[in-house]
Amino acid sequence: MQVDSGSSPGKKPAGNTALKALRLSRHWTQAEFAAEFEKASRALGKVLSLSVRQVRRWESEDPPCPLPAYQRVLEEVFGVSVAQMGFQVGWSVPWAPRPEPSQPPTAATGRAAPEAELEEDGGAGGTQHGRMAGLCRTRPADRSGGHDPVKRREFVTSAAAALTVAGAAGENTAYGAEAPERMPAAADPAGRAVPFDRQMVDGYEFITSQQRSLYYTVPPARMYSPAVAHAQLGAALLSGTGPQTQRSRLAGSLAEASLLAARLAFFDLKKAEPARMHYRNALVAAREADDHQLGSAILAHLAFIPAWDGKAGESRDLMRAAYAHAARGVSAVQRSWLHAVDAEIEARLGDNKRAVDLIGRAEEALSDADRSAVPDPEWLDYFDATRLNGFKGFCHINGGSPELAQEALLCSLMALKPNEAKQRTIVLADMADIHVRTKEIEQACVTLERALVNLDKHWYGIGWDRIYNVRRKMDNFEDTRSVRELDMRMNSSWGATMRLAT
Repeated sequence: MQVDSGSSPGKKPAGNTALKALRLSRHWTQAEFAAEFEKASRALGKVLSLSVRQVRRWESEDPPCPLPAYQRVLEEVFGVSVAQMGFQVGWSVPWAPRPEPSQPPTAATGRAAPEAELEEDGGAGGTQHGRMAGLCRTRPADRSGGHDPVKRREFVTSAAAALTVAGAAGENTAYGAEAPERMPAAADPAGRAVPFDRQMVDGYEFITSQQRSLYYTVPPARMYSPAVAHAQLGAALLSGTGPQTQRSRLAGSLAEASLLAARLAFFDLKKAEPARMHYRNALVAAREADDHQLGSAILAHLAFIPAWDGKAGESRDLMRAAYAHAARGVSAVQRSWLHAVDAEIEARLGDNKRAVDLIGRAEEALSDADRSAVPDPEWLDYFDATRLNGFKGFCHINGGSPELAQEALLCSLMALKPNEAKQRTIVLADMADIHVRTKEIEQACVTLERALVNLDKHWYGIGWDRIYNVRRKMDNFEDTRSVRELDMRMNSSWGATMRLAT
């Protein structure tokens, strides 16, 4: 099936290009899409089948509307509403939380009937489909002149996929924040793209900068919704028209906003999949801005996710890509940070010798900061010599050098600023880890208690993980008084209880 690129204004695009763009953005064939759909349906507790024939119907010029149960799975697969896939669902309320969909009609075997069968005319199924057909129709094709509608739609749907799924999933936690409200595309009531200018971009950049500074003081469960909403706004604005210079600025700021949302999702709220999608959206925006510094930072951040799961190949591939973009020109501080990130990843993957070697490279790069030909980007506010000592301590702990680790962590702890409270939890937990390894169990418990006090004031998901993992190393000493008291402290408060439950 040929898809009209939109280059001929008078020619109607062939097929549902929005859905096809979503599929192709994931590099799926129609058969692979059908397989992923069925896998997602099983994960949602439903057994729905999807044929390649039905996929072709959905991507055709006049596609039938999916039934509600299929809509729920489609939205789970692509992370955008059915309307953003090229369908218009008359009975739904856009951007509202979705209720649990009803089960589709079942076949005689008790299994859900295939989508293609459910939508065939005739009998009761035909009557149901007839009612739906009156409420659901495809959206008119984008006929904007002078711009590539397919390219713009690909960007918007890719961005929305990263944003709306994370918005729906990331806030349903024990900390009580509501899911962010999703935002429609930047269009006026007539459906025309909203232009952006320098003043609009200035305002967007200002908010991006302010949110970046608020990250260190606002509780993450409260910060995440505004961060996601701001990234959604940037994606919507970028779907409009404006001068290329301003478009590059807006795309760069959107990449920064999406990076912040991803960091909140992964490091603070422990939501890996929403974080991954935010990172992907940030990469799309960084590509639009042609910003290799940002691209390198996003890739290195993304590499943490597979490293946490022990997926060495994926994590190392992402780091190689991060270094490749850095070769286009980054500051000495950013290069030092890349080596430090790479070191922690290698330590997590078990290559302790390489981790220590990379820390040496990070220190060498940071020593050249004053002579760097490339200035530090404004968004690189999460790394300096203090943070490097934190990385260094972690790597030396895993490398079997507790004395070097203790020295580095103590230097880091003493130099941390008041707004770096999240990092304080990490450093204290790592210092407790040293005490466990040297069989100083009572001192380890005292240090973990300090970390817990700090964590109660400044929640940090990765910090809780660090504390919990150190405590697990003391299982052989769980009958001692200090460990029992630590357990009571960790598990008796409602906050700790909800953390365990989530």
